[in-house]
Amino acid sequence: MPTSTDRVFLGAATVLALGVAACAGQPLRPFAFDGALPQEKATTALARALEEVGRNPALVDARAGVIVTSWADSGYRFHEAPVFPDDLNRGVEKYVFRRYHIAVLPGDAGGSAKVRLQAEIKRCLPPVSLVAEQLVGQCEDAPVAFRSLQRDLDALGQRLQALATEGPATGTVR
Repeated sequence: MPTSTDRVFLGAATVLALGVAACAGQPLRPFAFDGALPQEKATTALARALEEVGRNPALVDARAGVIVTSWADSGYRFHEAPVFPDDLNRGVEKYVFRRYHIAVLPGDAGGSAKVRLQAEIKRCLPPVSLVAEQLVGQCEDAPVAFRSLQRDLDALGQRLQALATEGPATGTVR
C-alpha cells in the first residue's frame, strides 16, 4: 500500500510530466480562409496586406497563386542540451527563424479564391546571415514549434483575411 510520501511523489511526478508535455512543441496548423477576390487579384491583395503588417514578400507569383515572405528572426531562442554533457560543453542556444508561405487557389467555378497560410520554421546556430533570401549558417528544419508561433500564425491569418477581403476575420484553422 502506498504511503503518503509515495502519493506526494507520484503526484509531483504527474504534474511535472504534464507540464513538460504542455511546453512541448507541436506541428503548426495552417490557417485557411475563403477570399473575396479571384486568384490573381487575391494574390496581389495579400502581397500588399503582408507589406502593411511588416512581412515583406520575397516571392509573389500572381499567376501561380504563390507568396513567400522573407526569413525573419522570430525572437525565440531554443536551448539544446549537449550531446555529450561535460563541464566544457553546456549546450547551445539556437535562434528560431520563420517565413510564411501563402497558397491562393482558384475557387469553385472561377469564384473567390481559397487561401492557405503556412509557416516554415528553422532553428539555427549563430551566426546566421540572410543572403539572397536564403539563411546562411547551420540551420535545420524545426518540425514542431512553440504554441506562441501558432498564435502568431493564426493572428497573421486573421489580419490578412481582414485586409485582403475588407471584411470580418472569420477564417478557420485547418
